[in-house]
Amino acid sequence: MTTIYNFAGTDGGVPIIAIQNSNDNQLYGITQKGGPNGDGGTVFKMTTAGALTTLHAFNRATEGFLPTLTLQS
Repeated sequence: MTTIYNFAGTDGGVPIIAIQNSNDNQLYGITQKGGPNGDGGTVFKMTTAGALTTLHAFNRATEGFLPTLTLQS
């Protein structure tokens, strides 16, 4: 296994699902903790070169925390 990105906490932490490769050749996943909005976790996409884009940062105070995700094909 090759590490392509290390989360720093402010951009997410504790990835909890296997990253899924999509039709657009991006990798998608979620983190259970970290992020800029009160440690609520994030939804992200990433290139195989490790360029991270945060799609959503959960706000622990208003949206809860410890997100989970069910992937469907």
